[in-house]
This record gives sequence, structure tokens and C-alpha cells, in this order.
Amino acid sequence: MKKIIVKIAAITLAILTAFTAFGCGACGKKPESGEIKPDHDNPQEILDSEYMLIDKAKSEYKILLGKNADNNEKNAAMEIQFFFKKATEITLPIVTEGSYAAPEKFISVGKTAKSAENKIEVNPKIKKKQGYIIKTCGDDVYILGVTTLGTLYGAYDFLKYQTGFEYYFKDVYSFDCDAVNLKLKKFDLTEFPDIDEFTTPSGGLTYYDSVEARRMRVTPVENWLIPMNSAYVAVHNVQWILPPSEFMSSHPKWFSEGGDGQLCFTARGDKKEYDALVEEIASVIKRGLEDSESDIFSISQLDFNTFCPCSACVEESRKYGANSALLVMLCNRLSDYFEEWFKTGEGSPYKRDLKIVFLAYQQILSAPVVKDEKTGEYVATAEEVKPRDNVGIYFAADGFHYTYGTDSSNNAPIFESLKAWRALTDNFLFWVYDVNFNNYFYPYDSSFSKKEWYSFMKECGTLILNDQSQLQNKNGGTAWSNLKNYLNAKLRWNVNADLNELTEGFFKGCYLDCADEMYSVFLQYKAHAAEMKDGVAKGEYSEKITAGTVGSIYGGLDNKELWEKSLIASWYKTFSEAYAKAAALAEKDEAYEKVKFMIAQELVSPLYMMIALYGDEYSAAELAKYKAEFKQKCTEGKIGYYFDSTVNGKIENLYKALGIE
Repeated sequence: MKKIIVKIAAITLAILTAFTAFGCGACGKKPESGEIKPDHDNPQEILDSEYMLIDKAKSEYKILLGKNADNNEKNAAMEIQFFFKKATEITLPIVTEGSYAAPEKFISVGKTAKSAENKIEVNPKIKKKQGYIIKTCGDDVYILGVTTLGTLYGAYDFLKYQTGFEYYFKDVYSFDCDAVNLKLKKFDLTEFPDIDEFTTPSGGLTYYDSVEARRMRVTPVENWLIPMNSAYVAVHNVQWILPPSEFMSSHPKWFSEGGDGQLCFTARGDKKEYDALVEEIASVIKRGLEDSESDIFSISQLDFNTFCPCSACVEESRKYGANSALLVMLCNRLSDYFEEWFKTGEGSPYKRDLKIVFLAYQQILSAPVVKDEKTGEYVATAEEVKPRDNVGIYFAADGFHYTYGTDSSNNAPIFESLKAWRALTDNFLFWVYDVNFNNYFYPYDSSFSKKEWYSFMKECGTLILNDQSQLQNKNGGTAWSNLKNYLNAKLRWNVNADLNELTEGFFKGCYLDCADEMYSVFLQYKAHAAEMKDGVAKGEYSEKITAGTVGSIYGGLDNKELWEKSLIASWYKTFSEAYAKAAALAEKDEAYEKVKFMIAQELVSPLYMMIALYGDEYSAAELAKYKAEFKQKCTEGKIGYYFDSTVNGKIENLYKALGIE
């Protein structure tokens, strides 16, 4: 896609100068004590320096890599080079120390001899792995992360502040800079995300495309998860930890009496078998520690709403007040095991800040707690079910109504459960949702209410966050899924981000001269989503329509009561006009091919609703026309799935159900 230069007022490119975050001997600064906060907490303008990054459409700068640069640092250098050229048509050469003499003017990426010489350091108090600094010293710039992944993300922000770079969607980005005369910024920037790790699976685009993942700052599970028998499966993974094909015959008591493949977390009450179970899981963790540098091991039941019904599990769960008590005790046992193993000659080479977590989900969602009658605070039902300091939970609230806020009465039980867990542990991972799983093609209004969730997760000190959307659609989704994925990526970095401004910027950056039409429909949809919730609260719908209908990730949105024919027809009409406009513009400007693609994706949603809800109200000719167009737009927009099932959710199955050839 050719260069797109769009002036966007949506994002204030601003930053706070924080002297406590850097060491720069050449610039006369040293790290100081005190709390470190990201500069996005209190942004101020980054001023121009006296030096010219571009002078009369030429640049003397080179991108400098260290001799031992890893893939993240190399990618950071290449991304600066690639996008800088897109913005200015100037190629900044990449040079590696040891192969070339250090250039006179450079952008140092990652750990280099020059950064060491000038004592460029990240303050050790910055614990977030994806944090970084960007520092101007004289006429040079240094980009250095807490980890090399932080360096990569620092490269994107260097581009943002220097060229106005903003990335929205695959091959869709914008700049706002002078490509002829451009001054170097006076960087003194400390940044790190509010939620450290934003990981896959999220949207399908970032799950299946590693380039898109890094540009949206989404990291794969391999970045943090300890593998189980070489498999990186974060949830529903017990069959990878203890494969039934390998252990069912020799250790049947390890598996649920229900015969569904779940584990029995008491080994049916058999102490010898339980000890063997712990030893085998410990062996799996050891192999994972040897094969990776990751530090989190996850134990997760299969995706069935079941729990072992054996008498030992029932008795233990009743004793401690929750099924989860059995998982806490197992993780505590493993924690104690590795605390001792790391002290041995065998284990010491693999010592790290190991965290062992389990999935708090469905029948394991509730914590083993009671309320203290005097304080009203939650306390563990017994000492043995208090999680060790390195034991935590992977909280997955599939019963949460994500279109409502965290203070909604609909979500009170979930938050009461979270309050209980917060009394027991500070180690949280979260799996949240951004889609109606039963039908991708109905808009699900989770994008703005989700902000409260992200703020709460920040307060919890969340280590890892998944935000799952239309995972199976590998090239982007419909019903505003692409917008939501963009907003989520921004929100996890800064939970106080202005979503209205970001949304305006997304429409301007993605849809260009068609932005007004697309944005107008989005605003209508937002107003309609609010009306639906208001209607539910006032009892204006039939008894079939409840808060769960519009709030649950499984809600029955496929109801005429919620979508007036004239409303969705008007959305279809506006989208169609925008599509025709983009098609005409594409004849002269190839940038609009991507605009057409994204509009086609959005057209899928109202077309489907017209057919599914009101097909019997159109003439045979009209219905045939809409069906043909629906298939054409699904094909053009590469929409391959219509609900969350890799087998049954294929779009071809929907075509068959709708009578589309």
C-alpha cells in the first residue's frame, strides 16, 4: 500500500520529561530513586532539538545495531527503516557495530557499545518487560528497552513522535511530518504499558500474522509461557501436560471419574498416586524450563463445564468451600517443590521468578474463602488454600456482560469473585472477551465499556492479558471487530486513553475520504447500543430480551426486536455509498484498495442481518441480490467464519443454511 499521510487530531503526541528514568553520563544525568511512572500518565510536548534529522530532503543519520543484536532489535531497526522511508522516501542505512565504523549521527537501537559508552541505562525500578526509554544525547538518539521486546516497541514510538506514525490495521497507517526539513526531537522518554503483556490469541489477524502482532504490540504465548511437552498451550491444556494416551492406562486415578478427559486433582484420594501426579507435572515443568526462558506455567482444565465428581474431590471441595481449593493446593505443592529444586545443582541453572497459575473458569471460578464477620473482608477457608507468593490465577469470566460496565448489577457476582481472589493473591492473568461467540456478524458493543475492565486489571497488577475477538477470521473481522482490536491494543498500554479521539483517528486513518460515511454509521450504532440497554432496563422488550441478550458473549442478538429493518437498511445504504466512493477513488489511488477491503468487511454485518432477520419481507429478486452480494463481500473481505467454531463456523456452512450457492 502506498504512503498515506493523514493529519490526525485524535492523539496528542505528548510526553513528560522524566529525569529519574535514565542514566546518561554524556548528558550529565544519573538514575534517581523514587517511583517510576510511564510518561503517558502525565504527557507533555516533546520539543524539537537544534539538529536536523532531515535537511533539504536528505539525512545523514544511520540506524546503529549492536554486535550481538537479537531478532527483536533487528526487527526494530528494520521497522524504523521501513516506515521512515514510507513517511519521507528517505532510506536510513542500518549498520552493525564491529562490521562498520560507528556513524557520526545515529539512532542507536538496543544495547550497543555507544549506549554503554554514554551510560544509557534503563532504571532498574522499571519492572515491566515491555518498557523502554528513548533518549537524545547531542545529535544522537538511543532506544533501549527493559527487554529487547521493549526496544522494538520503543522503535514504534520513536516513529510516532518523530513522524506522526500511527498503525491501525494490516498495511494501514498514517504519518504527519515534513519530509523535506525535519528536526530531531529532544527525547527524554520513559514508557511502559499499564498491563505488561498483551498476548495471543486476540484477534485472528494478530494471532496468525506475526508481523501484525508485533505492530499491534501483541506478543505470542511463547514470549511468557513455559511449554508443556513442547506445546505452548496457555489454557485447556491438561491433555498436553498429562496426555491420556500416555497415562490413562497406567495412572487412571489422575483422570476425572466423569470420563471427560479432565484431571482429578486429588487422584481419587490416593496419596501415592497424588504424589506421582505432582512428580510428573514437575517433570513437565522442568523440561519446559530447559527449553525456554519463560517464567509462567499454566494448569488449565478442558473447556467443558465439568469437575471431577469422585468422592475425594467432592469431599475436599466441600471442606474448603470451592473446587478451586484443589488447584491452589496442587500449585502450592509445585511451588514448594521448585523452591527446593532451584537450590540444587540440577535446578540452579534454571532458576527464575517462576509463577504457577491455574485457570479460574466455570466450576473453578470461585475462590476458597469466607467473609470475616468483624472486618467484612475475605479470608482463606484454611491455611493450606492460601496461594504461595508465586501462585496465581488465570481469570476467565465468560459469564461477564462485556457491554455493561464493571459497576453493573449484571456483573456483580463476577466482581465479588474477583474481590475474593484479590484477598488471596497478587498474581493475575486475565482472559476477557470482545465478541458474541454465537454470531460474529451482529455488532457487540464492548469497546467502550471495556475501558473499566482494563482499569481494573491494571489495579490488579495484571501480568498477562488475552482479549479474544473474532479469532478464526485471519484477515480481520466484521461488525467493528477491527476497530475494537485497535482500541484494545491502545487501552492496555494506557488505560486512561481517550477512546473517542482514538476512534476518530481510526476512521480517518483507515477510511480516508470515506471516513465520514463510516463514522456516521458507527455513531448511529453506538447510540442504538445504548438504546438497547436502556430498553432492557425499562422492560420495553419482550421477556425474551434480557441484559444477557445484549451483554453476554453468548447473547441471542438475532432478534427483530433489537434491529429495526429501516435501521440496518440505512447502514447498508451508507456503507454501500462509501464502498462505491472508494472503488472510484481506487482507480487513481491504490491506497483505496485497502479502504474498499475494510468497507467490504463491514458491509457483511448489515447484509447478513437483512437476510437473516428480514429475508421473508423482501421479494425473491431482492433477496437473491442481497444473498449474492453477501457472499461477494465475504469473499472480498476474506471473512471465513461466522461464529466461534473452527469446524462448524465456516462461512460455507452459513451459505448452505441460507441457500446461497
